[in-house]
Amino acid sequence: MPSREITNTTRDGETYDGYLTEPEGDGKVPGILVIPAIFGTDDEMMELADAWAADGFVVSVPDIFWRVMPGPTADMEKAFGRYEAFDAEQGYKDVEDLLNDLRANPRCNGRVAVLGYCFGGRYAQYAVARLGADAAGAFHGTLIDQELNPMPPKDCPVSYHFGAEDPVVPMETVEKIREAFAFKGVTDGGGSLSLKDLKGKKVVLYFYPKDMTPGCTTEAEGFRDAVRDFAKLDAEIVGVSKDSVKRHDNFKAKYDLPFTLISDEDGAICEAYGVWQEKKNYGKTYMGIVRTTFLIDETGKVAEVWRNLRVKGHVEKVLEAAKAL
Repeated sequence: MPSREITNTTRDGETYDGYLTEPEGDGKVPGILVIPAIFGTDDEMMELADAWAADGFVVSVPDIFWRVMPGPTADMEKAFGRYEAFDAEQGYKDVEDLLNDLRANPRCNGRVAVLGYCFGGRYAQYAVARLGADAAGAFHGTLIDQELNPMPPKDCPVSYHFGAEDPVVPMETVEKIREAFAFKGVTDGGGSLSLKDLKGKKVVLYFYPKDMTPGCTTEAEGFRDAVRDFAKLDAEIVGVSKDSVKRHDNFKAKYDLPFTLISDEDGAICEAYGVWQEKKNYGKTYMGIVRTTFLIDETGKVAEVWRNLRVKGHVEKVLEAAKAL
């Protein structure tokens, strides 16, 4: 497995060590930026990086503690000492530079995941929420609960793993993180709905610009007419727009819509799913909901996404995809 010590350079021209490993061959592959635990880039971290490289990734493991105390350490007191002295704000900048450097690596295809071990957890979350990383993972990741606003896009793969009995990341913290990833919205009729309420079912979560408008009405009628077909697949249909509860109630009543509509007046759910975007129409630029549908599987994972879609034939595509799950 080709691997080597490398020199990382910060935006200010400072340099520090790192480890880079890549698969055999010369083709472009996805990248993984590993933010290690407080013990640093030790033999275990390098072995893990080599294993990821063997699976087909180019992997970068920086000496993230170089500003405080460079190099690996097995001394628990020293490890915790540099953890406590670490400048988190500077860490964000270093992670951003490292992410950009890995994307620019000749072996990288431009897609990079950030993987955090313990200390690295918060930086994995930060990278997908604020830096545009393509995926994130963490094992016993600490301080992820400090990085829950903003949240990463809902179609961004995220996989966090925690211990059942971890004094550093207790279960109440894990539950806080879990809650942040499960949206909760006000529904027609003044009720509420969370994604976790639908766990065990397939979910068709569709975002649309506005009640009572021609395109949105046609789309809603399409899902209405196919609701029994989706029900046979144990698939729940949920529509989301920024309309008020009252307007949703009127929309449902007028067109006899048998599924839930969420009122996202503050735009939090739209922002979380990345559908609140700049739009252009007749020469005017404005912010609005981009018509988007997410198909979510029984475990809560996004299985397929249709963005900026055309209404005609769309319901049929979603139904076929749901059948394939």
